[in-house]
Amino acid sequence: MSDPLPESLLPALGAARAWLARCLRVDELYVGGDGGMWVFERDALGAGCLELADAPEAPCERETAALTLPLALPPVATAEDAHALLGAAAALPPGVAVTELGLATDEHTPAVTIRVPAAGLTPEALDALYARLARAKHALEDDAR
Repeated sequence: MSDPLPESLLPALGAARAWLARCLRVDELYVGGDGGMWVFERDALGAGCLELADAPEAPCERETAALTLPLALPPVATAEDAHALLGAAAALPPGVAVTELGLATDEHTPAVTIRVPAAGLTPEALDALYARLARAKHALEDDAR
């Protein structure tokens, strides 16, 4: 049996579960200890990840919520490819970063992630974060074409 979530994450857990209930598919990977993680499919953008974490260490140093969506990009094969991706990432909205998504596989897919404080999280806030993340995803993918 896993440890219960920290009490400070319980309101965010309620918001996350309410938001996830509106998804097409949800797989709960874990809930307990220092957070929770779900893989979800909300629409045609592909399988994403929602994570709640109690991260007392730097750089977070607080309870956070993170949404991640995969990027449909060609593989980064050269230094020029990496430079182009980093250059495009510099223009992403505040809070959005290029990361990787590697859940339960050995494959690591380029992704975009947005991380925010978990305090005050609501399903509506997750809707807005998802919309911002989707815009960033489309901008990076369009730039790669």
